[in-house]
Amino acid sequence: MSNQFWFLTTWLLIFFGVLFLYTRILKNWRLGLYGLLIFLPFAGLPTIFLYPAPAWTRLIKDILFVMPLYGAFLMWALFADRDRKQPFSPQSLHVLLALLAFLMFIHLWNPRLANLWVGLIGIKLWLFYVPLFYLGYRFLDKPERLFTVAKVMMAVAVIPATIGIAEAVVIYFGYSEAVYKVYGAAAESATQNFVKLGITGGQHLIRIPSTFTSAAQYSLFLLGMLPVGYALWQASRDRRLPGGRTYFGILCLLVLAALTCGSRGALLLAPLYFATVVVIDGRWISHWKLIGATTLGFVLTASLLGVAPGDLLAYGLDVLWKYTEGRQKGGVIGEFGWAFNLTWLGWGPGMSSGPARYAFNNPETEPTPLVPFEGFYAKTTAELGLAGLAIVVVFFVRLSLAGCHVLARVREPMLRPFAVAFLAFLLVQIVYLVKGAYLDYDPLNVYFWLFAGMLMKLPALSSVAASESSLLRSRMKKILPGHDLANVPVQPGRSL
Repeated sequence: MSNQFWFLTTWLLIFFGVLFLYTRILKNWRLGLYGLLIFLPFAGLPTIFLYPAPAWTRLIKDILFVMPLYGAFLMWALFADRDRKQPFSPQSLHVLLALLAFLMFIHLWNPRLANLWVGLIGIKLWLFYVPLFYLGYRFLDKPERLFTVAKVMMAVAVIPATIGIAEAVVIYFGYSEAVYKVYGAAAESATQNFVKLGITGGQHLIRIPSTFTSAAQYSLFLLGMLPVGYALWQASRDRRLPGGRTYFGILCLLVLAALTCGSRGALLLAPLYFATVVVIDGRWISHWKLIGATTLGFVLTASLLGVAPGDLLAYGLDVLWKYTEGRQKGGVIGEFGWAFNLTWLGWGPGMSSGPARYAFNNPETEPTPLVPFEGFYAKTTAELGLAGLAIVVVFFVRLSLAGCHVLARVREPMLRPFAVAFLAFLLVQIVYLVKGAYLDYDPLNVYFWLFAGMLMKLPALSSVAASESSLLRSRMKKILPGHDLANVPVQPGRSL
């Protein structure tokens, strides 16, 4: 009786907690997006603690936040959005996404599709988070909203980054069992069977999962936080606002966490991201701290692993070279030829996606007709054919060009760093998709579309910020006549 009482009480608390959460999100959809971004770094914990967990634990963020968020946003857009007539340009992006969705639904009748559930899972992977592109655009109704959400993301990011670094230190000092005990039965899965990737001299790179169900998700989370940390640091630094040193310290923490997370891709992508930022921004000299922090992170990581920094760098470059080899040797570039040889028309959404294995009775033991491809573009060819690949490539090119156009238009010193950061992030991820279908992974599937939408909104925010600054300076001239106020920093959203 006692066990039944506590069981019933627990489920009642969960029910009323979810009901309260839904009520708050439906009242203000922006709270739902804040909640999603706060919860996202910890969404894997239920799967870890309940391992082997039921499949619904992998959808917990969708159940708690994404679905009510979409519903609340739709109602707001239909009945309360005062700017619904405001165009979301460029319009060609909408057309390309609509064509992609139409092509997927046509493929539901593809005779090569294993079953309807495979197709529906594939469509979910492709399209479920695309609406965040539009939510990110509408979310930024005023400049200070951007800084608020960025600060929230940075505050939350400190926790998994610190845990990951601590785990790396404990493991590399020889106490790995202490870390793996925390994960219990999920330790093997979270570390890819305790894999050790040889570097040189008997030293190994070890997977670090932190608060995620895999090291891959952890590394993607860190790469998604780099643009937020960089933008906050640069925005505060350029206008000499308080908190600049704190943001730079958090950015250094994120860099170190990315380099020590055990992902070979992160060893390349973290430096590549900052190199892209420097090239886009065009201010080489002013980024010496950024370059120095990345170099120091490499040195500290190499020291932790017990190898020379040059050997660690050479290892990363060797991994990059292997990516270009044929499929038989483990490379991903060679996947294109294989995909083209197998199909030009495609087999339907989900037919090259790992999660589609759940559409079969015993996915862990029985063979499936799925043909897995590691790279995103090869997977696109296998599922949607050359037509789908063409739409995806044109969309990414158009998105990149639109981002460059945004960068050219945004001159507000506190918003331009976000334009640089988001554009560099999108460019690096579009290139990195050659290696893997990471848009299927949490949390990149959220950050990619959200940051893209925010990037498109920055010109409108820049106009608002410029108008506010001009108004404030005109008021200040009346208060302080005869003073030169041209270079006085005015923070968007502040009033006299």
